[in-house]
Amino acid sequence: ALHLEIDFGDGRYTLRRALEEPEAAFVGLEISSASLQRAWRKLGRADVANVRLLKVGAQFALRQLFAPDSLASITVNFPDPWPK
Repeated sequence: ALHLEIDFGDGRYTLRRALEEPEAAFVGLEISSASLQRAWRKLGRADVANVRLLKVGAQFALRQLFAPDSLASITVNFPDPWPK
């Protein structure tokens, strides 16, 4: 199953889900470079292989990167609609 998380913050939730469901695949979307770096470090320390992180907006990703009906779930955490 493929799961998408939008705006994953520091990656804690993503990491926990990936560890709980090692047979599943996870994609995290984030526009903040700082959040992306924090999450990469967390995932790297835990040696998690079933997560991919992308620095891209959700609107683009949902239209262009995922086929219809390809996602088992979509989770939205810490959305920030105003780029700073």
